Order: sequence, then C-alpha cells, then structure tokens
Amino acid sequence: MRLAAAHGIRSGRIVDPLPLDSAPEVQLALSRLSLGQLAQDGLRSFVGRNETWAGRTAAGRDIFVKRLHGPGSQDRYRRCLAYERLADAIRFRTLRSPRLVGADERSAVLVYELVPGATPATDLAERDGLGEGWSRQVGRAVGELHSSQVPASDHIEPDRAKRLRLVHDLEVAEYAESSGATLDVWAMLQHDEPVAARVDRLADESTSVSWVLVHGDLRFDQFLLADTDIYIVDWEEFQAADPAVDVGAMAGEWLLRAASETFAEVADPGTPPGQVHEEIVTRGERELASVRPLVAAFWSGYREERTDLDPGSVQALAVRATAYAGLHLFDRSLASSMFRAKLGAVQRAIAGIGRAALLSPEQHVAAIGLGGV
Repeated sequence: MRLAAAHGIRSGRIVDPLPLDSAPEVQLALSRLSLGQLAQDGLRSFVGRNETWAGRTAAGRDIFVKRLHGPGSQDRYRRCLAYERLADAIRFRTLRSPRLVGADERSAVLVYELVPGATPATDLAERDGLGEGWSRQVGRAVGELHSSQVPASDHIEPDRAKRLRLVHDLEVAEYAESSGATLDVWAMLQHDEPVAARVDRLADESTSVSWVLVHGDLRFDQFLLADTDIYIVDWEEFQAADPAVDVGAMAGEWLLRAASETFAEVADPGTPPGQVHEEIVTRGERELASVRPLVAAFWSGYREERTDLDPGSVQALAVRATAYAGLHLFDRSLASSMFRAKLGAVQRAIAGIGRAALLSPEQHVAAIGLGGV
C-alpha cells in the first residue's frame, strides 16, 4: 500500500520518544500503580492522537503507556476500561488484545503489557504480507466480539453524532485548527447533497437494526501481529452500534488499498486523456480483483462466528457495510488531509470511489467481496 502510506496518517509509526519530563503525570501515574518509572534508554513513541511510550521500567518490565488527552479523553478512557471488563468476562477464543496492567483515571493513563516481537499490520500490508488466512482470522475475531452477549453499560452507548458530523457541522475551534486540505474535504462533503442525505439515511438504517458491541475504529494500524496471534488495540471507540460499522471499516481498508494503488502510477503528461482513463480503469479493475478475496475471507470468517444471523440479515448487513466502507474512505481522506495545504487530485479520486460505494452500496456489494450469504 505505497500510496496509502504516503498519503495517510499512519498511527503506530515510530518517532523520536516524547520527553517524559514534559508529561510528569505519566511517571506519577506509574508510581501510583506501583509499576516503576520508565527508563529513558530505549524509549519509543508512536504517531497517533494520544501520547504514547514503549519501554522498560526500572524494575525490568516491558510496557506500553498511553496518555489520552484532548476532547472526550475521559469518555474514551472509560470506553477502554469497558472493553477490558468485557474481555475479562468473556475470555474470547479468537479475539486478543494486549493485557492491561494498570489504569490511572486521574491522568487518563493506560498501561499495557508490551507484546514481544509484535509487527503492525500496516507494515505487512505495504509488503503484501496480509493474506486470506490473516483476513479470515480477523473476521472471526470481529465476529466473536459482535456475538458477545453482555449488556452495554452507560460507557459504551453509541456515539451517534460522530458520523453524522461528517456532513453537518464544523465547530469554530475545529475550523481554526483545520488545514486547507481538511477544509477542502469538509466542503466537498457538505456541498454534496446526495451524500448528506445518504449519510442521514444510513444513520436511520443503523438505528433500526439490532446493535452489537463494536470496536468502532478498525483500521490496519489497530492490529498487531506476533507469531500466529493477532492483537486488536485502541478500544477508545468501543460502543454499542450497528455491526456494519466494523465490517464496513475492514472492507473499507482493503478498498482504500485498491484505490490507492490504482492512482499510484501517474501517466506521462503527454498521454492522451482517453488513454489515461483506460489505464486507470484497467488498474482499478486489477487492484480491486486483488483485494476482493481478502475481503471475502474476512467476511467468511466473520459469518462463521455470527451464527445468529439469518440469510436476510446477512444480506442487509453486507449492503450497509458496503455503504460504511464508502464512508470509511471519506474518514481516511480527512485523516490524510491534516497536514496538507490543499487536497490533491489523488485524494479527491479516492473520495470519489468512496462516494460511489456510499450512494449505491447494492451495486458494489459483490465487487468488494461482501457477496454471498
């Protein structure tokens, strides 16, 4: 996924470690949790919306520390703990996540056991290292989560406003902090009346179905691979919602890969427009064909776990998930625009593919790999 990596925000990419003296509450939290201080030597940090550190404590324990901050940080903190309570109660067979070893509400700090030898799925996706076996296993893990028979607590109620805001409003503070490219995405969405109407209709459809417990923010960078185990991380959006949210996000990740590779090669400036169009269509068909079996493997693994669904429910879920896959491409366009002055032609083209899936999901279900009951 060369282009997606270049044009997206890769959460999980290692950067120079954040100085711990700029976040003294982290060391204080570790002391309150009796876990010991993090040593500066060998410390690593990662790109993402939160402050993170991976390293070894003075007591020799390898840990991953996350300090949640920004709007809604306490709510996201509670959602993470709600997932941990679920995991403790269920003891999942397929679904795995790093073990939580400490949580400090005062500072919104979460401490996890570091998974030895873990590789982010994004790294493998860029090297075509995620095959059908991986996709099927992820599908089973997500299906197992969605099959959980645990009542939703008040901390995992659905965040209905999050997706509706894609087409409805932008707060003054957000506007002031947005890049030019981000404002281009907002304008593209908010001036597109069919998209706005479709998002509203999709929200209504999702409200009318049986909700399950979902991760709520699935992307390739939310997966770690260690030997044959797959770990799902970052449960800050854990909530009760339409299962199509998670299914569509995973299909959307593969759709993003296909779309990115389609536009990765820029034609020679002197190439006639008609030939450029033909080349793009040919590449698009080829790239979509390459990811369709991976989406199908995910969908197959998912349905192996969701034995509670009848054929009609499966088909309806596939259609809604295809619409959410299209919406996922808009989400990723927003993420990739954060540090750009202007939205490029490639990002607009990818958003256009997302628009087609969002507006006419029935016509694209089979094409992206969610066909079959």
